Amino acid sequence: MKKIPARTLTITILSLIALTGLAFVSCTGPNGRAFEKFYWTTDLLYISDTNHATPATVYIDTYFQTSSGTYRVEYQTVDDPRGWFLEYDIYINHGGPGLAGGADNWYEIDLLPTGPAIYLLGNYARNPAAKNLVPVINHGGSLMQQHGPILGSQHLESSQGSIDIRFGRIVK
Repeated sequence: MKKIPARTLTITILSLIALTGLAFVSCTGPNGRAFEKFYWTTDLLYISDTNHATPATVYIDTYFQTSSGTYRVEYQTVDDPRGWFLEYDIYINHGGPGLAGGADNWYEIDLLPTGPAIYLLGNYARNPAAKNLVPVINHGGSLMQQHGPILGSQHLESSQGSIDIRFGRIVK
């Protein structure tokens, strides 16, 4: 058997290490996931959400997995039957170099009589006592009404991700 010179062996090993490192760096990890929930402080008369991932029956303070996109929600509460609409943007954190996975996002959209609000949270129940509020049927965008002008917007960004909403009143 012929002996391989040390210099050739060293170059071959270093080349393999470099190629392996290059392949590892050019790979990306899995994308993060997005989870969304709705929260309200008084019973809702209805909710209508164009997000296909929103369940047919929406339970307060209960997460469901969703996809990135721009969606529209309308809702009315017993304390404010005039109602509100909001558009919201869900973002997915993409995987990073070297197989680092993207962070999961946990979005909360509050459907309040005074207007909507958003939060980026961890996976936890905000107010267990609120579970006593009646769940509401999601009409899946079928009840969309005429909207007034955009009255406000909110943007939140954290190490977990970001969310944007624009909101206004329903015009009767």
